[in-house]
Amino acid sequence: MFLRQLNPAEIKSGDRVIAELEAIGFEIPAAIWVYSHEALYWRLLIATPAVDTIGPLKAYSALRKALGNNLPAIDMSLVSPNDSRVRDFRQSFHGIETEPPTQLNSLVSDSAYVYRV
Repeated sequence: MFLRQLNPAEIKSGDRVIAELEAIGFEIPAAIWVYSHEALYWRLLIATPAVDTIGPLKAYSALRKALGNNLPAIDMSLVSPNDSRVRDFRQSFHGIETEPPTQLNSLVSDSAYVYRV
């Protein structure tokens, strides 16, 4: 099975997207790169309550506005903090959290890189 490694530029782009969203007031309790073994690509999942409160379209619009022409060429999804993938990661890290959100910045397996959960 082929696994394309997440490269440092993608990790840095993810950091920048998270910082830009927080700068415009988005709460980001979780951010995780997840590898799809079926589709053979990495996707950045950014969990934000804005998806629940203002809806995904307005959340994506705010993201585009915040990043302007500097929108990185990465595959990303804004999701609810209640998304099952986010809940699964949070459950996996239960017991190691110091203060939510936990800043991890680590590769947790060959198919996930967790900024925070």
